Amino acid sequence: MKFKLAAAALCAAGIAMPAIAGDADDVKATIAKAQKAYNSCDVDTMKGLTDASFFGFNMDGTLSEGNDMAEMKGACDAGTKYNFNLTVNKVHTGDGWAVAAGQNKGSVKPAEGEAQPVDSHFTVVMVKDGGSWKSIHLHASPNIKQPASE
Repeated sequence: MKFKLAAAALCAAGIAMPAIAGDADDVKATIAKAQKAYNSCDVDTMKGLTDASFFGFNMDGTLSEGNDMAEMKGACDAGTKYNFNLTVNKVHTGDGWAVAAGQNKGSVKPAEGEAQPVDSHFTVVMVKDGGSWKSIHLHASPNIKQPASE
């Protein structure tokens, strides 16, 4: 089954504003909101967290663009259940922008079939738009386990 992390996770667009104390916490809160939206198939919330100019690479290497959330809506309408567990490991903020990196461990269960585990890393680029953080770019990659050394 092909599934997309795409905006999975996360937010986009903006006007430059000075970075202030608490921006990193606000970015983490936005990512937590995106996790909750994905897990509950809340397409409208995801649209609000992602800019129309969003683009990003999914875990399967495909490219997603825009914030219409058509892929997410289609999967949810077909009965797919998401159980994403996003952990933010690092946030770096600047003048109206942020980059966050973290992990996603969870699962995706299609309407028919078994749940498939998700074990990936992500980097999301966000901008501040009117006081809210939105994602403009996401890159998700599978977490590849290194073989034990001989």
